[in-house]
Formats: sequence, C-alpha cells, structure tokens
Amino acid sequence: MDPKQLIRDICDMIDTRDFSRLDELIHEDYVDHGGIEREGRGREAFRENTRQSMEALSESHIDVDMLIVEGDLGAWRSVFTGVHTGNPMGLPPTGRRVSIEQLDSGRMKGGKALEQWGQVDVAALMA
Repeated sequence: MDPKQLIRDICDMIDTRDFSRLDELIHEDYVDHGGIEREGRGREAFRENTRQSMEALSESHIDVDMLIVEGDLGAWRSVFTGVHTGNPMGLPPTGRRVSIEQLDSGRMKGGKALEQWGQVDVAALMA
C-alpha cells in the first residue's frame, strides 16, 4: 500500500470509528509511543487509545494538512476537531467545540503502520 494512502486510510478509520480494516492497516507488532495513558503495543492498544480519544470528543474529525513520506517513515500535521463531551485527563466536559493541532510521525512495515509518535497541543486542549 502507498504510505501516504495508508496514513489517510488510518485517519479515515478513526473518523468513521469503523475498525473492520484494523488488521489490514495496523501491523501486529504496532507500538504507539504517545498514547494517552501509556505506551501501547499491538492492534488492540491502537483501538483502545483511539477509543479513549473518541470518548473525549464527539463529532470528531481529523484533517491532515501536511504529509511527508520518505521510505518507511512518515510525518504529518493534522487538526483534530470535535465537541468536548468526555472526560479526558480528568477534565469535566464543557460541550465546547475544540480544535487540537497534532504533529505525528510513524514507521511502516509491509504496508502497515508499525510505530507512531505523536505530539498533541495539550495547552490548546486544556484551554
């Protein structure tokens, strides 16, 4: 699979909350180095970290506005939007629409996501 399309497909899977392609897109040895609570390993960790994010923000959507791929490495900037209806990091829901900038990088293997590092604008989330 084209690495750029892989990243777009993963974002689409998160947006739609349809994990039927999880095995196709996420490597069995996947490592999330930037999970909400801790480092996550494996496909189920990907699903759980995503579920936690989705519980915090309803009506969520990811817009990837910059995407660079070099060999098996990718880097992308995205804006994650939604309505704060959940309780992330102990913050009571506000019902406000939020927009959070993210910088991510990842490594692929065999056409699947193998590793991911992310940096979320936590200050914007807390505000």
